[in-house]
Amino acid sequence: MFWVIMQKYKPKKKKKSNQASGVFKGIWIALLFFSVFILVQNRKQLYSYYKKTTVSKPLFSKNESHYTHATKIFDAHDNHTFGIDVSHYQGKINWSENMSLYNEIPIDFVILRASAGSNVADKKFKTNYKQAKKYKYALGAYHYYRPNENSTLQAENFLKQTQYLKFHFPPILDIERVPKTQSMERLKEGLKNWLQIVERKTGRKPILYSGEHFYETHLQNDFSNYPLWIANYNFWRKSMEDDWHFWQFSEKGSVEGIKTPVDVNVSSYTKVELEKLMR
Repeated sequence: MFWVIMQKYKPKKKKKSNQASGVFKGIWIALLFFSVFILVQNRKQLYSYYKKTTVSKPLFSKNESHYTHATKIFDAHDNHTFGIDVSHYQGKINWSENMSLYNEIPIDFVILRASAGSNVADKKFKTNYKQAKKYKYALGAYHYYRPNENSTLQAENFLKQTQYLKFHFPPILDIERVPKTQSMERLKEGLKNWLQIVERKTGRKPILYSGEHFYETHLQNDFSNYPLWIANYNFWRKSMEDDWHFWQFSEKGSVEGIKTPVDVNVSSYTKVELEKLMR
């Protein structure tokens, strides 16, 4: 009974005023609109900063030694031309006419993977070809040779993918691995067969691509009469040899418009020679 009486005469709680709550809501809404206004007005600057911090810098900042090595190569070969080689592994590339390596060195040429083995066409080859041609890069195409597959079929595959297309550089054969199902002698026979078929069909002597160690160990004595594109990423190598047409000196290159690391090359062509080649 006492509890009932106390409840009856218990002072009622005053309702909180909605005035303060309304003021705070108004402030938050005003801040929100102000923030949206600032973002809209400065969207170009913000996007530029985003690209600079998320695309251009990270690849070589992850490993500063690769960037340092690359700048030494640039300085030592400033009269030569630089380029990249790409395949579907680079994904979608945002091509432009002012693409550069490490945001410093203009790209002069692009080499595209056209095919692999006896029946594989690179998924991005035709797209990359059209875009690189559109922006007037010197162009080349290569075939990735699979040592355990038929060499004639591989040559035909490359010719099928590249027919009717114009390239500034001769066809390129990429050989990097020893065979598992045949001898090295049989591999060499297959490589010679591919090179001869492609040369007869195109009228151009192909370039041979390989790692420097692989070439010197397995190929040098039998393929020394072919133009060379050598891969060597060792930092002690300061300059390219006289018989190298291309030197792939890094696989960690950074190019705006390409989300993955990319192979970087220097060629024996000077800018004047490359311009003549492109006429």
